Amino acid sequence: LTSLGGLPRAGAFELQFSIANPGNQFDANELTILNAALLRAERMWETAITGYQPGISVGTVPISVHPTTSGLAAANYSGTTFQGGFTLATQGFVNININEIENFANWQGVGANGRNYIDELLAHEVGHVLGVGTLWVGNGVYSTNTFHYTGAHGLAAYQAEFNQAVAFVPVENAGNPG
Repeated sequence: LTSLGGLPRAGAFELQFSIANPGNQFDANELTILNAALLRAERMWETAITGYQPGISVGTVPISVHPTTSGLAAANYSGTTFQGGFTLATQGFVNININEIENFANWQGVGANGRNYIDELLAHEVGHVLGVGTLWVGNGVYSTNTFHYTGAHGLAAYQAEFNQAVAFVPVENAGNPG
């Protein structure tokens, strides 16, 4: 199996993006930026997710991208399946503000260091579609307002990287919707 760009994929996991463009709200430049950033977000997630636990198999996860004129971006799953004792996302959506796409693709503000922040923004939102933060409570790996993620594999990775003695992964708590 190969992902976009010819990089090998670890398993049968595949993201499939479609861009909804009613009334041509995304202009040609924004579509070019989105397509390139989605390709990189796809490559990142398809190489980061290296397999599934026994009893779990989700092949393709379709994600639709929609224009909006409010907020910055938002995303969630819109379909799920229950496998191996877990609720898993099977499809979802990303809403992105058409007035911010070029700003994030060409960010020159403090700390920018020449980075293209639209990639990070879309990778972040795709994470929500896949269940990062959005399916944690239902899957028993997070208790609301504790800011403690306790999923076994994430915790093991955090312990290996930072501190073997911790019992949870600290979750950012300074954000808010929108």
